[in-house]
Amino acid sequence: MSQILIQKYPALEWILDQYKEKTPKDLTIREKFNTYRFADHKEKVIDLIMRVTRVSVETMKIVEAMKSEKR
Repeated sequence: MSQILIQKYPALEWILDQYKEKTPKDLTIREKFNTYRFADHKEKVIDLIMRVTRVSVETMKIVEAMKSEKR
């Protein structure tokens, strides 16, 4: 089955990677700017995953329909 790719990654994997909590290595940055929490963006990420999944499913339906058409 084909997958939609974003920067060489499957779309869902890319989304989860972009929104995961990461701890900065630099101590100063970690102390002053490490305020990101996945829980604050959970609804947005779930909505994005639902939309990407729908686009993927609809794309596969179109691809399969195109394969069955006579040329």
